[in-house]
Amino acid sequence: MTTATTAAEFEAALRPLATEEQRAAYGRYFPGDASFLGVRMRDVFALSASSVSMPVAELEALLESPAHEARVGACSIMGKSATARAVPRERNQELYELYLRRHDRIDAWDLVDLAAHQVVGSWLQKAVGWMLRIVGDIDEAVLLAHLDRHAASMSRVAVRASLEKVDATTRARYR
Repeated sequence: MTTATTAAEFEAALRPLATEEQRAAYGRYFPGDASFLGVRMRDVFALSASSVSMPVAELEALLESPAHEARVGACSIMGKSATARAVPRERNQELYELYLRRHDRIDAWDLVDLAAHQVVGSWLQKAVGWMLRIVGDIDEAVLLAHLDRHAASMSRVAVRASLEKVDATTRARYR
């Protein structure tokens, strides 16, 4: 798949992949929804994987598309981008803000499943970790007592972020 860096390029890459048979298949799962082009999800996801660096403004334009697969692509890109290795904090924040601002276009269960836990969840879990790290700056014993009680049920991202400033031996104990 080619890399799509704009919403228009993404949609242009989708259209030749559409088939009438696939469009009819979607009609069985989403009766009455005529927004489907008829592109298999594996093809949408492959195009999304090659487009994870798409600018947020272009993602927002993609969310505006009437084509369901274009919005699937936007949510997939957002999710993949939010969980990419070494994603800058600013990118995570932009994705989170876009998700909240344009949740009106993330209006079907499949779209929510693609992005909510990655975009919203990763942003909020990291924020919890950052706040706990600040608690540890003030009183490390309070941080460690909290982790003793809750680390097993916390996300790994939050635990890792909360332990950034403690010694390596203590970090290893909670991982």
